[in-house]
Amino acid sequence: MISILGLLCYYGVSYYNYMNSGVIYVDPSLETMVEEWKSEMTEHGIPYEDQYKRIRRIEIVNDYGVAGQCDHTNRIIRIDRNQLSKGYYTSKVILWHELGHYVFDLDHTDGIMKSHTYSEELYKQNWEEMKVEYLNQIRNGL
Repeated sequence: MISILGLLCYYGVSYYNYMNSGVIYVDPSLETMVEEWKSEMTEHGIPYEDQYKRIRRIEIVNDYGVAGQCDHTNRIIRIDRNQLSKGYYTSKVILWHELGHYVFDLDHTDGIMKSHTYSEELYKQNWEEMKVEYLNQIRNGL
């Protein structure tokens, strides 16, 4: 009986450590944008670390069929390569959108958390306004 409890404790601690060990891989093409997102969260006093470190991979995939995906089961954020080719602001919006789902459990609403994508030009022209709205969505959910 004691050995079974010991084994359960061992696996429980191992699983906890695995779930909280932090991001193992960020695609090099996304590293700068991920760091910008983390800096923005820190600058605005938004705690993100606990949920962020549950992510195992932030990766770029080919012809995925959707702009991005937040996969809680496998602890992966996927961004479609075709979306990245549309431009910096499109890439940033999709990455922030998926991080919003994974880290803050944000639902689809407006702006960055809209369920479909817009043009690079629209994102570029409205970035600051969209960012403020996104940060407010996060604050309202905390």
